Amino acid sequence: MDSAILLQRMLVLFIMVVIGIYSYKKNIIDDHTCRKITSLIVNVLNPMLIISGVLGEKMTGDKLIFQNILAVLLMYTLLIALSFLYVKLRRYELKKASFYQLMLIFNNVGFIGIPLVKGIYGDEYIIYLVFYILLFNIIVYTLGIYLASKSSDKKAEYSWKSLFNVGLLACIVSLVIFIFQIPVMEPIQDAFKYMGDAAIPLSMIIIGSSVAKMSLKELFLDREHYTFMIVKMLVFPAICVLIARQLPISKELLGIFMLCVSMPCASISGMLAEEYGGKGTESNRLIAFTTVFSLITVPLISLLI
Repeated sequence: MDSAILLQRMLVLFIMVVIGIYSYKKNIIDDHTCRKITSLIVNVLNPMLIISGVLGEKMTGDKLIFQNILAVLLMYTLLIALSFLYVKLRRYELKKASFYQLMLIFNNVGFIGIPLVKGIYGDEYIIYLVFYILLFNIIVYTLGIYLASKSSDKKAEYSWKSLFNVGLLACIVSLVIFIFQIPVMEPIQDAFKYMGDAAIPLSMIIIGSSVAKMSLKELFLDREHYTFMIVKMLVFPAICVLIARQLPISKELLGIFMLCVSMPCASISGMLAEEYGGKGTESNRLIAFTTVFSLITVPLISLLI
């Protein structure tokens, strides 16, 4: 793995986070604005990003597709199982357990994963990452919303009606377009790409605005953050990669698996934590914290492949 590519991508994200910090400190954006932007990302921009990820992609009969599907299913099965085991061993109460499961299961496979896979393996391997992103979004808009609701300090009751939302609809549309190779006009493709891409900097700005409310003591001197980071960024990925090495998959697909399983907390987790659970600040601390330390942890995990 080329650690320079990871460093460059992280620096881009950090610049966006700094812009968010500056904007909040200068009162360019406030808490009300952040809530509105969060809602825009969750309900409009991220769904458009999901759909744009499959527009123009071609279905192939390559056996690597089936190997990749196996790897994708393995990753999310392991992360869900390991997160459940972790909160049980820590004996967290329901709200805290649900929150930590939300943060442990969902990784930043899209915003950071796409440029990494493209830079390391080339454009032709992006299609394999699309499967991770598709399943990610199906799970995040179902199980993710459920966990965010159960972690709520606002005593918000979860409703199964929440499963039927624009995010899940976007996932279904993406699958239909990809499987049946439905042609989409270029202006529509461009519109979805431009709007979807806007989710990336806006997500980082929201994280930055949340970081602006924190003291360095809150972010870096909390022992629970380090425990969480070690479990999510080192223990879980190491277990998953060692198991995946036993599968009959190519080295390139194993590399993509490693990148996806070792990514920091997904920014959409913070959006859902805020939208459904009122825990945006707490979740964004973990997102920022794991993103910083991913500069160290991801190269370490890459040594296992």
